[in-house]
Amino acid sequence: MVDPSGSPYAWYGSALACDEGAVWTVFEPAPDVRAQLLSAGWSVRAGSGVELFGAAAASKVSA
Repeated sequence: MVDPSGSPYAWYGSALACDEGAVWTVFEPAPDVRAQLLSAGWSVRAGSGVELFGAAAASKVSA
């Protein structure tokens, strides 16, 4: 889960979530709530915690 500023907010491990669509469905099963999160700027990324949080740390260091 990535907040509107682009920073990782939370990481959830699930073998059922291998792409963005699956991640959204697993994280938030209610389509209307997903739509609200998307319109507010929230996003999801499939990947390991190391991939997601490592990228965030690298972007903060290089800024």
